[in-house]
Amino acid sequence: MKKMPPIQKILEAYTAIVDKHVELKNNEALVTSSNGAKTYTVSWEDNIYHSNDNATY
Repeated sequence: MKKMPPIQKILEAYTAIVDKHVELKNNEALVTSSNGAKTYTVSWEDNIYHSNDNATY
């Protein structure tokens, strides 16, 4: 990992998991926003992660 994500992104991720807003697939996860208006995709291969969330790539 080139740099750590902002701490608030880590807390948001924990909240999404606890609130069951995460659907895991093979090498990706679909994450629904807390209000259900948007869905983001987080994909990974080895230790490289990508997201289509504007705030986190």
